[in-house]
Amino acid sequence: MVGFAHSLLLLLQYPDFTKLTENTSSSTLFTGDSTELKIQQDFDRTEDNPAKYFITSFLSTYNWLSGNFLQQDAWNFWPVKVITFIGSILLVTILQNMFIAFMGGVFTKAYEKGHVTFLRFCAALILDYEALDEIYFSPPSPEPKYIYYIDKSISYNEWEMVERNLTYEDDDDSSESEKQNETTSVKEFNNEVKKEKEKEIIITERDNKVVKEEDININELNKKINDLNNKINDNNSRNDELNSKINKLFNAINGKFEI
Repeated sequence: MVGFAHSLLLLLQYPDFTKLTENTSSSTLFTGDSTELKIQQDFDRTEDNPAKYFITSFLSTYNWLSGNFLQQDAWNFWPVKVITFIGSILLVTILQNMFIAFMGGVFTKAYEKGHVTFLRFCAALILDYEALDEIYFSPPSPEPKYIYYIDKSISYNEWEMVERNLTYEDDDDSSESEKQNETTSVKEFNNEVKKEKEKEIIITERDNKVVKEEDININELNKKINDLNNKINDNNSRNDELNSKINKLFNAINGKFEI
């Protein structure tokens, strides 16, 4: 807009130098007395020039947005018509659409912000309502004791396989530890038996006869054997208890899903 105003200022500021002709109107009136009256517009080339100063040129160019083409109406000059035509396309069509799009974006942002504010206000109201104590004229219905969730059988089967693998891993670990304990206990028992056997008999020769200096302590050996058997029985009972718990767990899970 400033460029158009400046170009029109250069073209129209000195109309006598460029020998411009103004657009004036004249009319003729005829009366009943056969009298002819001619009326011609008085145009001052300096005072009525819309491009006399830069401010007036800018204001007259700005009036193009409202459809007033003062330069074209004042002067009969083809460059003015060309500039006015180009300016009407650029300023009136493009700039107005840009302004409309800008204002539309502003309204869109305002709508989004207003919608967010409205949602926050609704959330605050809901929070205030939920914070109030409810008054019951009759005793409220009890809450459910159990929550039953029915899902696809595929997910249950996957969960069951994972749980079984975990329990089998635990059983393997426990069985390995029990086996290690049993092997160590057996080794210890064998070592003790060897030591007892070494201490058991000391053969001395007296008159070419074998004399037993120490008797075998049978009671101690029997006690150790009984202790070892008790340990093995305890491990077996623990395995039985673990298996029974696993079976109860799977039965309970199957019963819930059947419900």
